[in-house]
Amino acid sequence: MNDLVRIASGHFRDGAGAERTDEPLRWLDFGCGAGALLKCLRDTGSLAGRRLELAGHDVGSWADRLQSKDGLRILGPAELAALPDGSFDVVSMIEVIEHLPAPAEPVALAARLLRPGGLLLLTTGNLQSPAARRAGLGYRYCAPEIHVSLFNPACLTRLYARAGLEPLAVNFTGAVRFKVLKTLRHRPLLRGMAAIALRLPPVLAAIDLLYGVSAMPCAVKRPPPA
Repeated sequence: MNDLVRIASGHFRDGAGAERTDEPLRWLDFGCGAGALLKCLRDTGSLAGRRLELAGHDVGSWADRLQSKDGLRILGPAELAALPDGSFDVVSMIEVIEHLPAPAEPVALAARLLRPGGLLLLTTGNLQSPAARRAGLGYRYCAPEIHVSLFNPACLTRLYARAGLEPLAVNFTGAVRFKVLKTLRHRPLLRGMAAIALRLPPVLAAIDLLYGVSAMPCAVKRPPPA
């Protein structure tokens, strides 16, 4: 989550919407699940000098609970579809797109809902990474019962282009640590050793290369030409 805040903060601090410091920065977390990101952002309060205005999208019991018990704004499919173009500065899709049978549709929706200069923060597995190639069908993202759409950087870039978005190279650190430690969650000794090793930048860079985490681009909705 620190990765997402850092990337978004740098993006808007470097110019995209930087002049609108009196306006809130509107963030939609698409597929918000249990709401961990929304709660983290709510605790953060502001980003790049702008107050955060948050919304989530999901369906089911978690969505109802986030709205009724946590006081978060959770939008259903019909509410999202009814929103005007350019309603958000940021749309996040964190480990969501691999679960969707028609991923072009939510990416196109995100592109429509983003303001010019807005940021799409999207993470998913990289099927072109050395780890995925070595594991083959044993790679953890190859789970047909739950993961129905799989990607590599070129595929993701084409998906963005179809929606009118431009790929944005990013550098993940926290996401790399998370993926490794999650993989080792049932091996406590190795997990502890990995947590220590991942504090070293060369080790972190090597693992990032192995899993191809930072090779997967996010995207920007460029302003129309003047």
